[in-house]
Amino acid sequence: MPVTRENAGCAADLRDVARRLAARTKIANIETTIACGSDLRVSEPGRRRATGGVALGCEYDARDVTAGTSARTETAPSKVTVGVADELRVGDPTRWKALTIFPLFYEGPVGPPYRLLIDAVEAGDVTVEERGVGTVPALKLVNRATTMVLITQGEELVGGKQNRIVNVSLLVPPKAVLDLPVSCVEAGRWRTTRRTFRPSQQAFPRLRRAVAAQVARSVAAARVRWADQAAVWEHVDTALALATASTRTRALDDAFRAKRSPLRQAERAIPYVEGAAGLACAIGGRLVYAEFFDRPEACRRMWQRLVRSAALEAALATSHAGQVSSEEVAAWLRSVKDGALQRFPAIGIGDEVHLSGKNIEGSLLMYEGVVIHATLFRP
Repeated sequence: MPVTRENAGCAADLRDVARRLAARTKIANIETTIACGSDLRVSEPGRRRATGGVALGCEYDARDVTAGTSARTETAPSKVTVGVADELRVGDPTRWKALTIFPLFYEGPVGPPYRLLIDAVEAGDVTVEERGVGTVPALKLVNRATTMVLITQGEELVGGKQNRIVNVSLLVPPKAVLDLPVSCVEAGRWRTTRRTFRPSQQAFPRLRRAVAAQVARSVAAARVRWADQAAVWEHVDTALALATASTRTRALDDAFRAKRSPLRQAERAIPYVEGAAGLACAIGGRLVYAEFFDRPEACRRMWQRLVRSAALEAALATSHAGQVSSEEVAAWLRSVKDGALQRFPAIGIGDEVHLSGKNIEGSLLMYEGVVIHATLFRP
C-alpha cells in the first residue's frame, strides 16, 4: 500500500505492530503483553495485571481476562468436536443462482443469556470507538449493560478513522471495557468521519477464513489476535475489482453497495428457516463454510447479514459449476471430529478454541463447556 497523507498514521501503526510481534516471538518463559501504541511490557508468568491497562484485554472485576497466556492442545477426537458433530443436523437447501444455503439445526446445550452487538449498539448500551488517538488493530469497546454481549468474527464496524472487521468471536462481560482486536477494511482513509462505530455488514467468507487462519497462528505464537493486514487489504481490493465498485477509500462496504441489487434478491430468495441455529454455504460445487450459534434466536437476527455475505462471495465467484448436497455437508461437518484443537482463554470471558484438520478448520467460542458461536471453513 503506498503511504499517503491519509494513511500515514495507519502505515506507521502497522510497522509498529510488526516490530512488536517479532519481538514477542523471540522471548521465552515469560508472559508478554503487547500494547499497541505503548511500550512493550513484560511480566513474570502468572502475575496478575491491574485493570486499566492498555493491552489487548479487558477490564473486569479486577481480574486479568486478557488474551490468555496458557494454551491446551486437545488431540482428535476431542469431546468438544465429537459433541459438535453429533449435535448438528443439516436441513434442506435453498438455492439462488450459484449460491446454496443449508440451514443448520443445533441440538447442543444453550449458554447463558447474551445480546448481539448490533442490538446492544442500537440500544445505546455498548459503544465502540478508536482507542486513544487511534491504532489500527484495536478498538475500545464499553459495555454498560448488565448482560453479556456476543461479537462474532467478521463483523464489520463502520466509523472512526477507518472501517474495521472483528478478528475473533468473543463474549463481553457485563459492565466491562475491553480492547477489540480488529483489521482494517478501508485502506484509503485515516481520518474521523464519526466518533463511534456501528455494526454494518459481515465480511464475505473468503476474507473471514483468511483472517481466522492468521489469528490462529498469531495467538499460538504470541497470544495476540492479529491478522496479516496486507493480506486483508488484498482480499478487499480483489472484491472491489470483481464487483467493479466505485470507491474513494478502498472500503469493503463499497463492494456491498456495488452489488446491492443482487444481494437483495438473494435475501428475498433465502429466508430464515424456523428453528435454524446456523447455516452452511456452498458456491457451485464448492463447500465454503458453516457458522452456528447456541440458539436459534441469535441466528434469526443475523440471518440476513450472513446470507448477504455469502451472496457477495457468490456474485464475485468465477466458477459456478456443480452443486453440493445435504449429505456432503453433513459428512464434512462430521469431519470436525478429526481436527486437532488448541484452546486459549478468550478475550472477555470463556474459551477460544482453534480447530485444524485436513478438510476443516475454524474456531469455536465456548463458555462453561457450551459452544456459543462457531465458524468452520473448508480449506
